[in-house]
Amino acid sequence: MSRPTLLGDDTIASFLSSHPRWRLEGHRLRCDYHIPYNEALDVLLATRDVVRERDHHPVCEVGYNGLSVTLWTHDRGGVTELDLVIATAFDLAVEGG
Repeated sequence: MSRPTLLGDDTIASFLSSHPRWRLEGHRLRCDYHIPYNEALDVLLATRDVVRERDHHPVCEVGYNGLSVTLWTHDRGGVTELDLVIATAFDLAVEGG
């Protein structure tokens, strides 16, 4: 499988403007969803297939009242189109889509 290339600042900024929950921290995307624990587990299950199909490895932390997700393409050292796809999948899962 061909790995994607790093995205430019303009592309990342455009994504962030249309996905206000997400922010850039260094070379990584991060989102903190303030949702109940059981709902966070449901979101992880809902995104499982899209993550597996794309051979991606988000860092997810589930807590009492939230789910934190950090994304970057490890072998590229930054944000790629792959991360945007996964971030969008998490947003859709949280929104119940």
